[in-house]
Amino acid sequence: MSADLQTALRTDVTDDPVSSATLPGWAYTNPVLHVPEITARSAEKLTMEMKLRRAIERDEFVLHYQPKVELITRQIVGAEALIRWQTPEGLVPPMQFIPLMEETGLILEAGT
Repeated sequence: MSADLQTALRTDVTDDPVSSATLPGWAYTNPVLHVPEITARSAEKLTMEMKLRRAIERDEFVLHYQPKVELITRQIVGAEALIRWQTPEGLVPPMQFIPLMEETGLILEAGT
């Protein structure tokens, strides 16, 4: 077994009274998948979520309105609200934060 596979597939061993009762001398084993890339992505998502929460508190989200135009008549028939994140460093591209806002429900808080 490669070192990477050994790292990825760890076994957490705990004493479980039920398992001990059914299999004397055996500890319950619970395999845990540990992949550094997944852990790093989870940490990145958590960090971004904390930044988004702070941005809501600091009122860093702004709405831009984009007109919807009927092509044949060239009349404005509505508008689309586009949320933008204005940080002190500049605008954050929407694809970097909107999917996580939708996933966590923060999009509702930002809209109030």
